Amino acid sequence: MKFIRSLFVIYILSSCQQVPLEYRLQYFYTSEERLDMEARISDEIKKMYEGSLLRQSKLDTLLALNPEKEEYYRRKSFKFSQTGNFHQGYPLMEKAIQLDPANALYYTSWHMLSLYRNYEQALEDLEYYDDITQGVTYVWGENVHYLKGLAYKQMGMYDQAVSEFNHCIYIEGINTSEYVYVYRGIANLRHECLEDAVHDLQTAIDMYSNCTMAYVYLGETKIRMREWEEAKSYLWKAEELLCRGVKKTHPYFEVFDEVQLSQVYDLLSMVDKEL
Repeated sequence: MKFIRSLFVIYILSSCQQVPLEYRLQYFYTSEERLDMEARISDEIKKMYEGSLLRQSKLDTLLALNPEKEEYYRRKSFKFSQTGNFHQGYPLMEKAIQLDPANALYYTSWHMLSLYRNYEQALEDLEYYDDITQGVTYVWGENVHYLKGLAYKQMGMYDQAVSEFNHCIYIEGINTSEYVYVYRGIANLRHECLEDAVHDLQTAIDMYSNCTMAYVYLGETKIRMREWEEAKSYLWKAEELLCRGVKKTHPYFEVFDEVQLSQVYDLLSMVDKEL
């Protein structure tokens, strides 16, 4: 008899595994129990490493408990986005935006720009989020005009990029990051507005004396202007900083226009040929 009962329990348990999690939670737990479980798991995952398998599993349970909550789709998408599994992350981002665009786009538009490198979609998302947000708009802590400027720059639309960077500088005033000037300088360089590029890149250096990116692109600008000695001095400074490991980086992606030591050596070689 005990053997038969054991077989019955094993059968029931194996059958349950074939039933979708959301149905098991719906029929085996009361609404109060589901709410308690959701609150408990939400607290638990705050202490877990974002990319862990356990955290992803917990998020699956939260989605089964509350499939209409934007936050769970967004948070689950982060691991896939940060590891380059865009085909898995993108549908989750889309669902989050569908449920609550005002909250989701604060995060997902930044991901679309910085991780997915889909500049047209990122620009569309940033424009929409800016339209539905009152006051000065920030996306993941960044001024929306700075991010729109980056998107335009990456698309080769340098006039529009400069316009957005100008807007950011006007809003931020003395709180403007040196990298707004760096990227405006690069946009001016690429658009052959060399004097404007020099002004922007020198401003960035005045704000942060170890701004490696500014030295590299200022050196390149001086090469375009055929001011060889000045170009060499800026590139030597960039070489020194890079050899010390001083440069703008990000743990999940290569920053826009990230500078490399080989790039500096190539530019110095161009200078040496002219001297």
